Amino acid sequence: RSAPSLRQKIVSTRCGGRIYINTGVMALESLYKAVMRRNSVYIGFIIAGAFVGEKALNGAVDMMWESSNKGKLYKHLEATLNSEED
Repeated sequence: RSAPSLRQKIVSTRCGGRIYINTGVMALESLYKAVMRRNSVYIGFIIAGAFVGEKALNGAVDMMWESSNKGKLYKHLEATLNSEED
């Protein structure tokens, strides 16, 4: 068996003669290479994340509001009100 490389020594730990790769370190390293290496990409990632997070939060709150007020909102009563006017 060959000796582990310098990268494996840094990222891995030896336990019982086996090498277990520390995936947390590798995930952070790949995140750094993909997003945080350049400031412009990092800022763009933060801004895009803010837009996506805002849309997700807004949709979740709207869904909770509509479910707790079912039958009380205008869009739920619109068909009933239009049929009464005829």
